[in-house]
Amino acid sequence: MKLAHLHLILPSGEKTTLLCRFRDNSIQYTHFEGWGNYGDGLPLSKIDCVLPLDNRHNKSSYDWTSNLISVIDASPVELSNIVDNKVTFND
Repeated sequence: MKLAHLHLILPSGEKTTLLCRFRDNSIQYTHFEGWGNYGDGLPLSKIDCVLPLDNRHNKSSYDWTSNLISVIDASPVELSNIVDNKVTFND
């Protein structure tokens, strides 16, 4: 389940994407260059904050994602865009 898809701007001006998923009972992050669908992988340490790694307080997915965004907002990284996770089809 995708929890977050965030477009970030690092203090260096580099545009990056952070994906956060809940899979196999754990939180998994993917951080890569650019705002496209893929790019070269980057270490999470470039975000320069302590990302949440669990759901110790049994928050809803919305509340957990809101907390993640608060953590990033308190870091030197700029949150440029929150990509909508919902997909709908018009038949």
